[in-house]
Amino acid sequence: MDISHSKSHVFQLLGQVEKRLQQFGNPFGSTTDAGPIQDHLHGAMLAQLGRPTTQEIERLHISAKESLKSQGAFDLPSQDTSQALLDAYFYFSLAALPILDRSRFLVTLEEGTFSHLLLNTIYLAATIYCSDSVIADAGFVSRYAASLTFYQRAKSLYDAGYETDSIVTIQATFLMCYWWNGLLEHKDPWYWIGISVGMAQALGLHQGALKGTN
Repeated sequence: MDISHSKSHVFQLLGQVEKRLQQFGNPFGSTTDAGPIQDHLHGAMLAQLGRPTTQEIERLHISAKESLKSQGAFDLPSQDTSQALLDAYFYFSLAALPILDRSRFLVTLEEGTFSHLLLNTIYLAATIYCSDSVIADAGFVSRYAASLTFYQRAKSLYDAGYETDSIVTIQATFLMCYWWNGLLEHKDPWYWIGISVGMAQALGLHQGALKGTN
């Protein structure tokens, strides 16, 4: 079997597992989080590779995370700026494009379990709508500079494959369509929407709910 085809099939299968767990719950626990199952499958795969390979993978992972830190991918604005950006996002963007559950997202912020990828794309969307004073108070020289900063942070996290939650990645790549650098920009809004839609289809999110479900 072709290796690339096999990997694609595995990723689609994992996506289906995650989707069904979210729909029906985990029969082996009280949570709908597919993370533990994915971690178990990932661990089983690593076990087949041997210790030298797994050590190299870990080294590369640590190196990638350090690189992201140096790029400022995990930097956050002040609490006041963050709240102002979130308010703008919830009032303008989420109202028009309801792609996430506000209450659940706020819980992740309170618990410190939020996705840096998703949060940066939310900030990106918010820079389109927030007032000039929010941009200035955050220390950005222009609205463009603010949008570019959050876009680059999000893109770095996406390119590094840092986010492992497929639903969050779908939400984040959709919001990255708020960035457009001009006619010569290859990764334009259609590019990011295409990635988001493609992942959603791979998970079967374009299909109707099974009979007997809400």
